[in-house]
Amino acid sequence: MKKIMMTLAAVAVAATMNAQVYVGGTFNLGFENKLTDVDGKDATGMTFEINPEIGYNLSEKSAVGFVVGFGITNNGNEINPVFAGQKTDKSAITFQIAPYYRYKFLQFDKIDIFVDAQVDFKYTKMDEWNNTTFGVGVRPGIAFNPNDKISFVAKFGKGLFFESSKDKGSDSVSKFGLTANTLAPLEIGCYYNF
Repeated sequence: MKKIMMTLAAVAVAATMNAQVYVGGTFNLGFENKLTDVDGKDATGMTFEINPEIGYNLSEKSAVGFVVGFGITNNGNEINPVFAGQKTDKSAITFQIAPYYRYKFLQFDKIDIFVDAQVDFKYTKMDEWNNTTFGVGVRPGIAFNPNDKISFVAKFGKGLFFESSKDKGSDSVSKFGLTANTLAPLEIGCYYNF
């Protein structure tokens, strides 16, 4: 029994030493002008998201990872149906948990082009209003790897997705689609590879 335990411990240490673990994340920052506020004036909207993540390369072509995100959205003084008709002069706070599987379908010298298959859970709250969203999707991305330790990453749009969203006190609403505009939303970030 002792030999079996020692062998398992040695295998675990070897696997950890050869592990291709990466940490980092992405962020998204956006501004929108010419929103009509409750006083008939222009308002400025702002969105900020930071999405730390950790991942493990299963092979040269595939990886699994986990994102824990945080975001703030403020649409000035606009009355926005997304926020149940409330004035959005206060910020909505969003928390996200999203595990994913990544497949690198094209690899060049320092460039990887990949798709992420992701499960997404988001919770958004502003004052008494809140929203819960569950989604699954596949979206493209690109990584630039200047060396073995650093990777710069861009993830594009929502890609092909399904999501179900429920506001507090309302029925759930489901969406299915393909985001054709790959520049919105664009997330950029950096990974450190161990």
